[in-house]
Amino acid sequence: MEPRLDLSLGTDNIDFENIEISYLPMKPLFLKKEQLYIAGFKLETNYYDKSTEVPRENKIAVLKSNLAITGFFGIDEKDRLDIAAEQNLVKISAPAILFPYVRATMTLMFANSGFPGVIFPLLNINHLAEKFASNLEVEEILD
Repeated sequence: MEPRLDLSLGTDNIDFENIEISYLPMKPLFLKKEQLYIAGFKLETNYYDKSTEVPRENKIAVLKSNLAITGFFGIDEKDRLDIAAEQNLVKISAPAILFPYVRATMTLMFANSGFPGVIFPLLNINHLAEKFASNLEVEEILD
């Protein structure tokens, strides 16, 4: 993407309402020795120039952000659930637990960069995580 000089002059032409969002889960891991799950996701966003009459599919993003987050979720051996239920929680609930941190970081990142009050929208992360859960396998690491 070529740099846009007009971004340094103001952000009036950036459409902060209609954001293109891409969610990609990371492969969950289970560290057997530590009894610890590691789960996370990547979130990519594209922002477009609202002043042009070009159809959305032909527009080039004037601002992009990529953020990844990983969480560590420990389990107590005496309180373990059925493995399938436990892994389902890691695949679906872990992203939902982590999303507020991503949302706050994105909002703060834009505020610290001089953009107007951009509030990153709420997303139904449970729904997104459920769509990907059946294709994710938890990798067990023995050492």
